[in-house]
Amino acid sequence: MNEYLPELTIKMTDDFGHSILLTQAHCGEDSVVEIHPLHLRFMCEKLGLFPRNDEQLAKENRTLTRRNGLLADRLNRLADLLDSNRSADISSLQASARAGADLASEFRQEHADSRVESGLAGDDARRP
Repeated sequence: MNEYLPELTIKMTDDFGHSILLTQAHCGEDSVVEIHPLHLRFMCEKLGLFPRNDEQLAKENRTLTRRNGLLADRLNRLADLLDSNRSADISSLQASARAGADLASEFRQEHADSRVESGLAGDDARRP
């Protein structure tokens, strides 16, 4: 397969298995870059142009499921405190609620950071 775009030629080669040869002409000189198809896939995934592989998605799903379980446990403990301590010190209930909120904020920030690192999110993902 040979493709030509203005100032850029893309050619598949048989060197070292298969590779992609990019040649760009600029000011009368050619610049050449040879990349492996796996590198191209990785770049496309990082830029959000190509979906990540199923293994990555499954890992993220397991992580989110575990984190949701942690939050549910924290909220259930808070509900138990409210049920069993109708006259309890409000500061302990507030501390428990704040701990759950802090945990949720941390999970949200980690998720946003991972999306930014993988190139899947814009600037809005950086906001807490």
